[in-house]
Amino acid sequence: MGIIGAACGIRRDDVTGLAKLNELAIDVMVYRPGTVETDLQTIGARHNDIRRVPITANKKKHRVAKTFRQYLAGAVFGVILSGEDALVKTVHQAILDPVWPFFIGRKSYPATIGLLASLKMFDDMAGTRLHLDALSGMPAQTIVRELDGPVPGATMMQTRPLNFSLREFAPVWLIAEVPN
Repeated sequence: MGIIGAACGIRRDDVTGLAKLNELAIDVMVYRPGTVETDLQTIGARHNDIRRVPITANKKKHRVAKTFRQYLAGAVFGVILSGEDALVKTVHQAILDPVWPFFIGRKSYPATIGLLASLKMFDDMAGTRLHLDALSGMPAQTIVRELDGPVPGATMMQTRPLNFSLREFAPVWLIAEVPN
C-alpha cells in the first residue's frame, strides 16, 4: 500500500488519502516466496539511545545506532487490486506516472525495473490471474486474499495503513490458498 500511496502522492500522515486507498481489495499471487535476509544498518541516534555506537577513535562521539532490518530477497509476486472503477483507474494512472518514485525499504534502494513488469486492467479475476501467470512464466504457488472478517484458517495481521507517520495499522484477515 505504501508504493501505491507514493504513486498517488499521498503523504505519510494523510489519513483521508490512506482511508480511500484502504477501500481497495488486494490479492497477492505468490510465484516465488523468496528468502528473508537481515541487513546491518546505522541510523542517527539520540544521546539516550542505548543502541548508539562510537564513531570516533576516542569513543567520545556517539551519533549513530546499529539496527538490523529484514528484507525479502528473490521473491516474485503479482498484486491484484480491485474496487470502485474510478479509484482503480486513478491508482492505475498514478502507477504509470507516479508523484514520488517507488522505493522498497530505504531510500537508497530504488525499485528495479522488475518491480513493475506489467500494468493492465481486466474485468475479471480469471483473466488477471492468467496474465500474471504468463508474465511470471510459472503458475502461482499461493494466492493470499484479504477477507471481510475472521473465518477458519485465516490469519489476522496489522497491515492496513492508517497513518504511516505514526506507524498505525488496522487489522485485516488473510487466507492463503493454493490455486487450482
